[in-house]
Amino acid sequence: MYNAYDENLYKTLSTHERHLHVVFLSNERDANDNYLPRRMIADITHYAITTVRTYEKYYEDLLEEARKIFYGIKRLVKGIVDKVKKQYEIGTELCYLCKFYNSKGEKVFSKIGTTTRLIETRMKEHLSYYSNLDIIGVEIESVINCGAYPAEGLESYCRAYYIKKYPNAFKKNDRFFNVDLNTEEFNNLATTYLA
Repeated sequence: MYNAYDENLYKTLSTHERHLHVVFLSNERDANDNYLPRRMIADITHYAITTVRTYEKYYEDLLEEARKIFYGIKRLVKGIVDKVKKQYEIGTELCYLCKFYNSKGEKVFSKIGTTTRLIETRMKEHLSYYSNLDIIGVEIESVINCGAYPAEGLESYCRAYYIKKYPNAFKKNDRFFNVDLNTEEFNNLATTYLA
């Protein structure tokens, strides 16, 4: 089977397989359960957008065959994807949960962190810092305003909870590899701590 998101794959596929590739990607969903944009499909397959549209129409009945030779990754995250409000005044004590993805669209680790700066600025720093791990994308899952409390308190509280729950996944100082930390659970921990 082929990774449908491999941008060099087109060099090795037959014409028929390239048709299947377009059909497969046209039926994939992103992190928000939306179909992939044609521009992304065109970038991956090295076709023009009009060609992608044509292949979607003429080869749509080949989807089952396409699923037999391609595998997808539900989330292909590039850059910064924010799922929550992230604009707070500079100086606000913030604790966040985010998840990092590699160039294959695989979730590599979850991270709990703090900042008093803009969340987007902090995420850009993370993307740069972790680029040696092939990290190309981050999803901001939750941002908690800690009010009058230093955000490090909530970070330490959540980190201690998750270290106990996932001791083998923890990597200093605040990352959990191969673990998808549950956002609702994180938010509940924050509510308990800040109550």
